[in-house]
Amino acid sequence: MEISQLIHDEKEIQNCIIKQYNSNRSHIFKNYPEIEKLKQQPRFPFDKPRRYQALAYTKWEENNYNGLFAMATGTGKTITSLNCVLNEYKKTGKYKVIIAVPTTALVDQWAGECDGENKFNFKNIITSSQNKYKKRLRDFLLTDMDFIFITTYATISTGGLDQIFNVYKSALENFIFIADECHNIGSKKLFKKIPNMFKKRIGLSATPERVYDQDGSKNLFNYFNAQAPCFTYSLSMKTAIEGQQNPKIEPVLSQFHYYPKFTTLQTNELDKYIKITKQIMPLLNSKT
Repeated sequence: MEISQLIHDEKEIQNCIIKQYNSNRSHIFKNYPEIEKLKQQPRFPFDKPRRYQALAYTKWEENNYNGLFAMATGTGKTITSLNCVLNEYKKTGKYKVIIAVPTTALVDQWAGECDGENKFNFKNIITSSQNKYKKRLRDFLLTDMDFIFITTYATISTGGLDQIFNVYKSALENFIFIADECHNIGSKKLFKKIPNMFKKRIGLSATPERVYDQDGSKNLFNYFNAQAPCFTYSLSMKTAIEGQQNPKIEPVLSQFHYYPKFTTLQTNELDKYIKITKQIMPLLNSKT
């Protein structure tokens, strides 16, 4: 073959490559806005929910979007409840959520699970740890924008949030209310402050029943329309561990063994133990 022919063929190949590149480049840029839109949308942070997480959503949906998830520690209560929010977003195109937790550390932990591209990728996360959070909360309540507000039970009880909730009662009706460690809200004092306008409610706890407080447990169960021992969805530690050996059960928790070490208190330690116990006993009997 003549060298001139080889040069000609090489140019033809180059032209084909350039043409194909420009075509692909045009296609990419044409769909760029759609790609950016998808990147901004909420999503499940892993390949897909576990079977029990999907089942919890189904049970909650069947219970008229009210429910208490009694799930052992380590089984992913946070992810399970946020998956419920995600599924509702997929149906309605909206998410508006109020999340209540016992401590400020949990406020930050929940905010981290809600936000970020490697998490659920929800936007507009407001927390009661932020400056001027009440103003931000009011501003969002006046709009139709999606947002999630995360706060502590103490802030609900003493921080004046009940006034905001009452003013915007009608707007809050369609919000999802998630109560983490929800056994806390069965207390006589706190239960009076928990807003009841939310039509969609999720309670999370490894130990929903309040010890020595039947009235508090009753209030809690009625609030979430769920009764012991089954509740809306239950996943015990025993079942979660058995999944490692039983192919019919989804493995959730690793097996472990307890090795108790018995010891005795010294006289001064026993005296201190008795003193502190006497201080605690009145608090247990007050049911607050």
